[in-house]
Amino acid sequence: MKDLSLTYNTLPCFSVTGHIVDVVEKTIYDGTVWVEKGKIKSVDRHADVPEEAAYIMPGFIDAHVHTESTMVRPSEWAKAVVKLGTIAAATDPHEIANVLGVDGIKYLLSDARKVNFHFLFGASPCVPCTPYETSGAVLDAEVVGQLLQLEQIGFISELMNAPAVIHHDADTWKKIRAAQAVGKPIDGHAPGLTGDDLKAYVAAGISTDHECESVEEAIVKARLGMKILIREGSAARNFDALKVLIRDIPEDCMLCIDDMNPHDLLQGEINVLVQRAIAEGYDLWDVLRVACVNPRDHYHFKSGLLQPGDGADFIMVDNLRSFQVRATFINGQKVYDAQDADVSPVIDHAKENHFPNRFEALPISLDDIRLEAKSDRMKVIGAFDGQLYTSTEYATPRVVDGHVVSDTEQDVLKVIAYNRYRPGAQPVVAFMKGFGLKHAAMASSVAHDSHNLIAIGTSDALIVEAMNRLIEMQGGQLIISDCGTTEVSLPIAGLMSSLSVEQLAPQLLSLRKAAQSAGCSFQDPFMTLAFMALPVISTIKLSDQGLFDVDAFAFTHLFE
Repeated sequence: MKDLSLTYNTLPCFSVTGHIVDVVEKTIYDGTVWVEKGKIKSVDRHADVPEEAAYIMPGFIDAHVHTESTMVRPSEWAKAVVKLGTIAAATDPHEIANVLGVDGIKYLLSDARKVNFHFLFGASPCVPCTPYETSGAVLDAEVVGQLLQLEQIGFISELMNAPAVIHHDADTWKKIRAAQAVGKPIDGHAPGLTGDDLKAYVAAGISTDHECESVEEAIVKARLGMKILIREGSAARNFDALKVLIRDIPEDCMLCIDDMNPHDLLQGEINVLVQRAIAEGYDLWDVLRVACVNPRDHYHFKSGLLQPGDGADFIMVDNLRSFQVRATFINGQKVYDAQDADVSPVIDHAKENHFPNRFEALPISLDDIRLEAKSDRMKVIGAFDGQLYTSTEYATPRVVDGHVVSDTEQDVLKVIAYNRYRPGAQPVVAFMKGFGLKHAAMASSVAHDSHNLIAIGTSDALIVEAMNRLIEMQGGQLIISDCGTTEVSLPIAGLMSSLSVEQLAPQLLSLRKAAQSAGCSFQDPFMTLAFMALPVISTIKLSDQGLFDVDAFAFTHLFE
């Protein structure tokens, strides 16, 4: 990955020849692209291009991603995705913002400047996400307005607190007006929102939604003026359900990853969704419109579309079926070459000897998570593989010496959420169904969106052991089972590793396999666990403040 310290005036002039994919005119022709000082000088048509030459086309744009959810720094994330043809991303930093506030966002901005990539960050409006959880920082309207003045901040990122929009919360509306005053778009987050509430939400100027799970929901939102982001991440996978939108309303769609772990990222990013759409017979120009053009126009990216005068941002691919990338150019610099491993050197992070973090949780004891039985019927959080939503289930508690404990026969396991920002806070206890663990406990400092600590296990002793090891690590993910302890350190805000994607991926894969060996059938157990604390996606979640009924938007009792 080249350093941006190389100025345009010193960039070499060069040309590349191949089959030109013109997404503006919707045509393919043979020719040569001439690049001068980081810009497209001209595109010349001619007929003497060999058949085996590469197809030259605009790069892909990820319309919504949290790089923190990939558990690496933006610079390392960019190094991985340019190999897949992604040259730009609308990046929501609210994960680190909930931990470290403005300092966390500035850390990401600084790191992103180390690489030649079109990062556009959002100003996070929901820090905390709701008043019903504890975050490490608060970003009020004044701070969000200041962030929107920065060149690297191009939009307000997902406005998750829909009730605050609909009921005209003063601080929320100041943030909305601040974005409107500088002409920057506002991202939405409206799972299941319907009727007059949805109309009021969109009328406030909310322009996108990446939480649709059905075509019917997406069409209603698109008709009201929203752009629909078709998401395919590690936990939430909506591409199959929504792909027909590429055919039916290509003008209103974009593609995004949202949350993706490093192992999955190595298998592909936006390029995989493009491959799948083409393989299923969708029109090439519709697919490239949602993958390249729409996000550029909506977020006002500076990336080019292979037109004279545009920035020289393009990829060279083997064909228009596999989209196997031969080379990637950004700002007129080759940042990836499949034939030249030296084009993307390892970024020098050697000077970093301290990572930003906030971790003040104290060790817990068995007494801290003991729960007295108060009824023979209790609510249980139902978790599902590959989904962010949950169901509200009911179970007869297993009681030992007057206290409720995990019940592996019913797959009803104790889960705790623990405030990591206030020393002396008490863990909150609930129960969850679906993880299927047998004699094991999982713990994580990645727990959307406030990133307090979360753990689930088959016994109180294992839960306490896992949580205390997590506290000792000051951030990470781990599982303790009959096979021992498997863990991954996340020293940057308890969210990110200091490693590259290639280095981190096998560690996280080992963690996933350890959870699956302990009985969990989920494709990505830790990604699913991370969303069990998010109190804005139905139906019932566990924040550090209590068991939360998302539909009622209020705390609820464990026992009936």
